[in-house]
Amino acid sequence: MPPLEGFDWLAGCWLSRDGVVERWESVTGASISGSTLMPHADGDQVAQSLRIATTDAGGVSLYAQVGSQPARVFPLMTSSESLAVFEDPLNGDIRRITYRREGERLTLIIQAPDDEAWETHYEPCATPGL
Repeated sequence: MPPLEGFDWLAGCWLSRDGVVERWESVTGASISGSTLMPHADGDQVAQSLRIATTDAGGVSLYAQVGSQPARVFPLMTSSESLAVFEDPLNGDIRRITYRREGERLTLIIQAPDDEAWETHYEPCATPGL
């Protein structure tokens, strides 16, 4: 498995056209922390905590947690200098999570067990504090 320093391409503040904000910190130690704020039509926002970390077994996994729910764990299946694919076919409604960086654009693809997929395209936040 690659060292976490290979995930520095993910660091930064990312904003989608729909107002979803995803932030990833620089790698520190054995993890990289992130968060997502997703707006809803009623004005509320859903917050999600994210973390990519090395596991006790020496692998790398993505941990995604909404509110006080238990974190869902997605082991890293493949990665490169600008791609990370996390997959857990037994995780329920989400089978695969893919992050891909192309220049100044970050794409997130969430894939369900039936192969239905949702893509979110991010651009860098205009204001880092956004």
